[in-house]
Amino acid sequence: MQPVGNTLYFDGTQARRAPVSLGWGALAPIACAADAFVLMASAFLAPWIYGALVPGTADIGGFIGFGLVSTLTFVSLSYLTGAYEPRKPGRYGVWRSALLALRLWMVALGFMALCAFMLKIGADFSRGTVAIYAASGGIALIGLRRWWPDVVRHAIARDLVFVTKVIVFRVGGSKEHDSLRRLQDLNTRGLRPAFVEELPAEPTAEDIAAAVARAEMLMRQGHIQEIIVAPTDETAAKVDPLFEAFRVIPVPIRLMLTPRIKAIYDRSMIRAGGLLIAEYQRAPLTALERVQKRVLDLVVASLGLLLLSPLFVVTAILVRLDTPGPVLFQQRRRGFGGKTFNILKFRSMTVADNGASIEQAKKNDARVTRVGKLIRRTSIDELPQLLNVLAGQMSIVGPRPHAVAHDDYYARFIESYAFRHHAKPGLTGWAQVKGLRGETPKIENMEARIEKDLWYINNWSIWLDISIILRTMVVVLRQKTAY
Repeated sequence: MQPVGNTLYFDGTQARRAPVSLGWGALAPIACAADAFVLMASAFLAPWIYGALVPGTADIGGFIGFGLVSTLTFVSLSYLTGAYEPRKPGRYGVWRSALLALRLWMVALGFMALCAFMLKIGADFSRGTVAIYAASGGIALIGLRRWWPDVVRHAIARDLVFVTKVIVFRVGGSKEHDSLRRLQDLNTRGLRPAFVEELPAEPTAEDIAAAVARAEMLMRQGHIQEIIVAPTDETAAKVDPLFEAFRVIPVPIRLMLTPRIKAIYDRSMIRAGGLLIAEYQRAPLTALERVQKRVLDLVVASLGLLLLSPLFVVTAILVRLDTPGPVLFQQRRRGFGGKTFNILKFRSMTVADNGASIEQAKKNDARVTRVGKLIRRTSIDELPQLLNVLAGQMSIVGPRPHAVAHDDYYARFIESYAFRHHAKPGLTGWAQVKGLRGETPKIENMEARIEKDLWYINNWSIWLDISIILRTMVVVLRQKTAY
């Protein structure tokens, strides 16, 4: 087989489908069902094991309900945090995935403990049974995470899970454009790049004819089952002849969007007759949306203050005893529409900058107190902002507010910076659950954060807020950038 241009990659295997095989999209539901099965099995065995160790204490029937609710909580958290989504190779190691599952399991068990406390039903369950259930469930989840990649690989090898082989034609590509590593993202959708080849920026009739012949031959020999065309921003308008020529091949043909087109596609769109209109900037929340968001803020903030009041008291005492100064730190921040307010935090540093020049906290910063290191690492220092939420100055979810001095500085370099004030600032946000938290030593760091903030503003929904709140619980447990 002669290549069209430069053949960048060829895995040499032949695509085939077993008489009975599952699509790639079935993997996530199967993983979810596997988690539910092992956790319910643990819920069934835990009281039986404890009853064998301590005769007369088994209550299998009464514990099944506890196991069912905790299992539903765990799989829901896993789904909302994207734990069942296929990952590109190298992004998540086996043990990192297992650690994430353990953290979610801890959150689920913590939620169950809270429910048992609030409903006064804790005495109905043996502590020994709960301990065995927690341990066996955690071990089972680790085992699943350890063996699941091998199970998927064997299923693919035996055609029990069908993976689609594709040929990718890069039009006018360069080493920086759609690198082979980036193309591995296709694997997360069950698309495996069997061939990756280059075409010139302006393919001639001979180039196009050779590409069609190449793709048709590979299709007939069973090496590919789809075609993907990947242009650059400069060549995107020149690929129509290529698509027209590929129509003679009876396989799906896809266009890989360029970064510029993808930015438009990610926006909300409406149809007006034959027109397709992309929303560049969404309108402020409707009256109903504002009510939904405010009700969620009031419920979460009120429950948080009620349930965490003992932690507030302990933290205040520790801050007061650690170093001289007030318990609460106040600093001017900009909120909705650029209106300033005083944000509340537990004091974690020996300074209280609130002027025209404020230095960000850094790793191993000498200004951070001993208690400050702990409460910053666990985000306990941010909890007084629940009062800002009740006052209507902040929301539970939204772009994180920065010091006024930092707003003034970054607004000079980032054109879209001010747009983040189109929403109330939040105690947590989309950027934070995506790992963009802590120090921003370079403009690029802040630009990445602003990009996530703007996406949140343009794609807001009440379910997105709930998802971010749940994800925050996991992020707080594993964060490494809070200094």
